Amino acid sequence: MEIRQGVQSRTGRYRNLDENKRNQLLEKQDFVLRAIEGKQTADEVPEDTWLEVFNSLEWIEATINNADGERMICTKMRTTGSNMPTRVCKTAEQMRIEREFARKKREERHGL
Repeated sequence: MEIRQGVQSRTGRYRNLDENKRNQLLEKQDFVLRAIEGKQTADEVPEDTWLEVFNSLEWIEATINNADGERMICTKMRTTGSNMPTRVCKTAEQMRIEREFARKKREERHGL
């Protein structure tokens, strides 16, 4: 609750958060608290919800530390030849680099 108090009072490391980030942070914190309410262990949280909780916590931490490119983002992906989805986690910066690389390759193939 320390984060919430700091964000709402606009003090300390939270004083420079713009209104949009402040509202997003509070919404993500509310989601996390609802998702884990009454749970004793992480195993009690459904996998899809767990991914959202993890990503929300990473977003909150990156926002607080002003380190958006370092935050981890996890997704479920199916690997070629398998019906079983696997969890893949990368930093926001890694994902941005991969998207840029894919865009350049697409442009090269299409002569753009």
